[in-house]
Amino acid sequence: MIVVRPTPVERAKLFFFRYFERIFVLLLVGAMLVIHAVIEQKFAFLTFYYLPVILAGFYGGRRFAVVSSLFVVSLVFFYQGVQGLDMLPGFYEGAILSLVPWAGFLILTGYVVGGWRSSGRRVWSRSRTPIWPLSSCWRSISSRRRRTSRATGIASPSWRSRSRAS
Repeated sequence: MIVVRPTPVERAKLFFFRYFERIFVLLLVGAMLVIHAVIEQKFAFLTFYYLPVILAGFYGGRRFAVVSSLFVVSLVFFYQGVQGLDMLPGFYEGAILSLVPWAGFLILTGYVVGGWRSSGRRVWSRSRTPIWPLSSCWRSISSRRRRTSRATGIASPSWRSRSRAS
């Protein structure tokens, strides 16, 4: 009996995928601590948090993306309440009017990207196009082209190449 041991790279991949959610949370908190400790213009870096939420939606689905965006929003609101993001600490009209739209769009981004992932699996299995959000659009265009060419008697380029070959 031969026992195959995984390579260190395979073990690292297994570890990463097994503890993906914990690693993701640690990366979010670590990135926030580094940004808020090193960067002077903290409010400008709020758009950085769209990247992890998009990744969470793509790899983890809608629920994971929305929960991670809520986690990021709660961390940012906590930081605003305690220390302030280029504003005075606390929640006053200016801070609320700045942070609430950002938080709403961050949560909405996680919801939409996570929805693309779940619908993309169904579309991907039926489609040959590599861009899964556009594959349903591509299918409708190609089927419409086939229907009009059959109705008018005008051959599409793929049918022309077949008739020339024969």
